[in-house]
Amino acid sequence: MCNPSSAAPFLAPPPFPNPFPTAETPCTTDGWFGPNCQYQCHCAGSAPCDKHDGSCRSGCHQDWFGPACQYAQVSFTTSGGESWLTDNDDTTCNTRNTQSVSVTLDTSIPLTWVRAVVRDAVHLDQIQLSYQLSGSSTPLTCPGLRKAKVDDLTLDIECSTTEPVSGVTLSGSGVTGLCSLYISGGGTRPVPEGESSKFKMPKLPVFVDRKDDLDSSLLRFERFATTSGCPKESWRTPLSALLTGRALEAFCRLSETEATVSDRVKEVLQKRYNLTEDGYRQRFRTCSSKEEENPSMFIVRLKTYLERWMKLAKAPHPYEALRDLFVKEQFLDSSPADLSMYLRERRLADLEEVARSAELFLTARKRQLSDRAGQGTTHGQNKPPILQEGKTHMSHL
Repeated sequence: MCNPSSAAPFLAPPPFPNPFPTAETPCTTDGWFGPNCQYQCHCAGSAPCDKHDGSCRSGCHQDWFGPACQYAQVSFTTSGGESWLTDNDDTTCNTRNTQSVSVTLDTSIPLTWVRAVVRDAVHLDQIQLSYQLSGSSTPLTCPGLRKAKVDDLTLDIECSTTEPVSGVTLSGSGVTGLCSLYISGGGTRPVPEGESSKFKMPKLPVFVDRKDDLDSSLLRFERFATTSGCPKESWRTPLSALLTGRALEAFCRLSETEATVSDRVKEVLQKRYNLTEDGYRQRFRTCSSKEEENPSMFIVRLKTYLERWMKLAKAPHPYEALRDLFVKEQFLDSSPADLSMYLRERRLADLEEVARSAELFLTARKRQLSDRAGQGTTHGQNKPPILQEGKTHMSHL
């Protein structure tokens, strides 16, 4: 374990100075700051930020923290149910006198830095940090760990890793006075010059992770952006401002180049929420009507799932091709699980190829297609929780 008195002395200036330049003249666009209005405000309660440096008098929005509230916060759960650590309130603190607290990240990511807030300055230099890599429970110390005192109650700890981290542990006597822990999921990116931060998009509700449907939220955003005349190359900026939780974390892990391509941003978000070819196929095959959804609305949703499934499957338009696709899917869903998995991995489009490969698979194992003992079928198995939308199962298309 790192010794804060020797291995990680306080640094001056801190290793995390405000990287967001102060504008000589104030930004004239609401909700933005910095030179050329390149940075978006992230203040609590949608309060305005300082037009020069982005500082927030109301504090940061719960999904952001750090200098100018420009760092995305990684969501996590605590192993001991410490609600005071996850309530985004720096005034609620450790009440159990414990000297160790561990958290599990909702999404494993390479670690960069964390921020700890305590209730008394005496606790500040008595906190050590370790982490666990994804798939491992072995505690590791930080390579090149550095600490920086932000103020009397706030400590920044730089701990950069190249591999994804799944858990973080704070230990030491200082944990008895711990109030908040913030784990960085990456900093915001400036809007490139020439991309209009002054474009007026209609205000939309923020996407609430684990509550709202990302698919519907993306569709709503695209319709608003299109009807408002917002050029597609400028979509990523207003879209990123509406993201929270896992969606925000996925966006912040994009490279600078990837983050400038709207289609790439959408692709990453869809994969994070299983909005893929297989995901839409499962949704179409298993969905049922939702509460307060009338027949017309349900049919529109079914059509949307089918159209997106067909698009991602790159299905050709002629009837015969669609017929073959549905027959293939029904065959795979009705086959033994191991055979179905084998065929799906090969991504065969031609029905004759599917039949030939299935014959070879079964012959090599001296089995018949009807031999399902101990094998099961794929129909209704291994569906992600997000796809289990109702009780009604559609066994036929």
